[in-house]
Amino acid sequence: MVWGIGAGSDQRLHGFDGDTGAVVFNGGGSTELMAGTHNFQTAIAARGRIFVATDRKIYAFAVPVSQPVIVLSNPTLLPDGSFQFDFTNIPGMGFSVFRSTNVSLPLSNWTPLGPVTEDTPGQFRFIDPPADLDGPRLYRVRSP
Repeated sequence: MVWGIGAGSDQRLHGFDGDTGAVVFNGGGSTELMAGTHNFQTAIAARGRIFVATDRKIYAFAVPVSQPVIVLSNPTLLPDGSFQFDFTNIPGMGFSVFRSTNVSLPLSNWTPLGPVTEDTPGQFRFIDPPADLDGPRLYRVRSP
Protein backbone atom coordinates (compact mmCIF):
# COMPACT_ATOMS: atom_id res chain seq x y z
CA MET A 1 0.00 0.00 0.00
CA VAL A 2 1.16 3.49 -0.82
CA TRP A 3 -0.51 6.30 1.12
CA GLY A 4 -0.66 9.93 0.02
CA ILE A 5 -2.13 13.10 1.47
CA GLY A 6 -3.85 15.52 -0.91
CA ALA A 7 -2.23 18.57 0.71
CA GLY A 8 -2.29 20.72 -2.41
CA SER A 9 -5.74 19.65 -3.52
CA ASP A 10 -8.51 17.89 -1.61
CA GLN A 11 -6.93 17.46 1.88
CA ARG A 12 -7.90 13.78 1.98
CA LEU A 13 -6.04 10.54 2.56
CA HIS A 14 -5.53 8.38 -0.58
CA GLY A 15 -4.33 4.78 -0.81
CA PHE A 16 -2.92 2.90 -3.81
CA ASP A 17 -1.95 -0.71 -4.41
CA GLY A 18 1.85 -0.63 -4.50
CA ASP A 19 2.03 -3.34 -7.18
CA THR A 20 -0.65 -2.16 -9.61
CA GLY A 21 -1.25 1.51 -8.74
CA ALA A 22 -4.99 0.79 -8.39
CA VAL A 23 -6.86 3.11 -6.02
CA VAL A 24 -7.86 1.27 -2.84
CA PHE A 25 -8.92 4.28 -0.75
CA ASN A 26 -10.06 7.54 -2.28
CA GLY A 27 -10.38 10.07 0.48
CA GLY A 28 -13.33 8.79 2.47
CA GLY A 29 -16.52 10.66 3.23
CA SER A 30 -17.39 14.31 3.60
CA THR A 31 -16.29 14.33 7.27
CA GLU A 32 -12.80 13.03 6.49
CA LEU A 33 -11.21 16.28 5.29
CA MET A 34 -7.95 17.12 7.05
CA ALA A 35 -7.46 20.82 7.71
CA GLY A 36 -3.90 22.12 7.89
CA THR A 37 -2.16 19.62 5.59
CA HIS A 38 1.12 20.58 3.90
CA ASN A 39 3.24 19.41 0.99
CA PHE A 40 5.65 16.57 1.78
CA GLN A 41 3.62 15.57 4.82
CA THR A 42 3.72 11.89 5.78
CA ALA A 43 1.47 9.50 7.63
CA ILE A 44 2.27 6.50 9.81
CA ALA A 45 0.55 3.11 9.89
CA ALA A 46 0.26 1.54 13.35
CA ARG A 47 -2.10 -0.92 15.07
CA GLY A 48 -4.49 -1.14 12.13
CA ARG A 49 -4.81 2.62 11.61
CA ILE A 50 -3.25 5.37 9.51
CA PHE A 51 -2.32 8.47 11.56
CA VAL A 52 -1.82 11.92 10.02
CA ALA A 53 -0.63 14.88 12.10
CA THR A 54 -1.54 18.34 10.81
CA ASP A 55 -1.03 21.81 12.28
CA ARG A 56 -3.28 21.34 15.32
CA LYS A 57 -4.85 17.91 15.07
CA ILE A 58 -4.06 14.21 14.64
CA TYR A 59 -6.36 12.24 12.33
CA ALA A 60 -6.77 8.45 12.63
CA PHE A 61 -8.19 6.36 9.80
CA ALA A 62 -9.10 2.68 9.99
CA VAL A 63 -6.99 0.80 7.45
CA PRO A 64 -9.32 -0.16 4.58
CA VAL A 65 -8.01 -3.64 3.93
CA SER A 66 -9.87 -6.76 3.09
CA GLN A 67 -9.61 -9.05 6.07
CA PRO A 68 -8.16 -12.43 5.21
CA VAL A 69 -10.26 -15.33 6.38
CA ILE A 70 -9.15 -16.49 9.80
CA VAL A 71 -8.29 -20.17 9.65
CA LEU A 72 -7.57 -21.68 13.04
CA SER A 73 -4.56 -23.98 13.12
CA ASN A 74 -2.76 -26.20 15.61
CA PRO A 75 -5.82 -26.93 17.79
CA THR A 76 -4.43 -28.53 20.93
CA LEU A 77 -6.05 -29.81 24.12
CA LEU A 78 -3.41 -29.12 26.75
CA PRO A 79 -2.77 -31.50 29.70
CA ASP A 80 -4.55 -29.17 32.16
CA GLY A 81 -7.73 -29.16 30.02
CA SER A 82 -7.04 -25.79 28.38
CA PHE A 83 -7.66 -25.51 24.64
CA GLN A 84 -5.18 -23.65 22.44
CA PHE A 85 -5.30 -22.56 18.80
CA ASP A 86 -3.25 -20.37 16.46
CA PHE A 87 -3.87 -18.37 13.30
CA THR A 88 -2.07 -15.90 11.07
CA ASN A 89 -3.31 -12.49 9.98
CA ILE A 90 -2.21 -8.89 9.46
CA PRO A 91 0.48 -7.90 12.00
CA GLY A 92 -0.75 -5.50 14.67
CA MET A 93 -4.44 -6.25 14.21
CA GLY A 94 -6.55 -6.80 17.30
CA PHE A 95 -8.80 -9.84 17.69
CA SER A 96 -11.32 -11.06 20.26
CA VAL A 97 -12.49 -14.62 20.91
CA PHE A 98 -16.01 -15.76 21.76
CA ARG A 99 -17.17 -19.22 22.88
CA SER A 100 -20.47 -21.08 22.78
CA THR A 101 -21.80 -24.63 22.86
CA ASN A 102 -24.47 -23.76 20.26
CA VAL A 103 -23.31 -22.54 16.83
CA SER A 104 -26.79 -21.24 15.93
CA LEU A 105 -26.85 -18.59 18.68
CA PRO A 106 -26.32 -14.96 17.59
CA LEU A 107 -22.87 -13.59 18.44
CA SER A 108 -24.45 -11.38 21.13
CA ASN A 109 -25.22 -14.60 23.07
CA TRP A 110 -21.71 -16.06 22.81
CA THR A 111 -19.38 -15.70 25.82
CA PRO A 112 -16.59 -13.15 25.26
CA LEU A 113 -13.26 -14.70 26.28
CA GLY A 114 -10.96 -11.76 25.66
CA PRO A 115 -8.23 -10.62 23.30
CA VAL A 116 -5.83 -12.80 21.31
CA THR A 117 -2.07 -12.64 21.88
CA GLU A 118 0.20 -11.84 18.93
CA ASP A 119 3.27 -14.02 19.57
CA THR A 120 5.31 -12.73 16.63
CA PRO A 121 4.21 -10.28 13.91
CA GLY A 122 1.21 -11.83 12.18
CA GLN A 123 1.21 -15.00 14.34
CA PHE A 124 -1.65 -15.13 16.84
CA ARG A 125 -2.40 -17.58 19.68
CA PHE A 126 -5.30 -17.99 22.06
CA ILE A 127 -5.55 -20.29 25.09
CA ASP A 128 -8.95 -21.01 26.62
CA PRO A 129 -8.65 -22.19 30.24
CA PRO A 130 -10.34 -25.42 31.32
CA ALA A 131 -14.14 -25.16 31.28
CA ASP A 132 -16.99 -27.32 32.53
CA LEU A 133 -19.32 -27.11 29.55
CA ASP A 134 -22.12 -29.38 28.40
CA GLY A 135 -21.39 -29.92 24.74
CA PRO A 136 -18.58 -28.87 22.44
CA ARG A 137 -16.51 -25.73 22.77
CA LEU A 138 -17.18 -23.64 19.67
CA TYR A 139 -15.08 -20.53 18.95
CA ARG A 140 -15.48 -17.35 16.91
CA VAL A 141 -12.69 -14.88 16.30
CA ARG A 142 -13.39 -11.33 15.21
CA SER A 143 -11.55 -8.06 14.77
CA PRO A 144 -11.54 -6.08 16.98
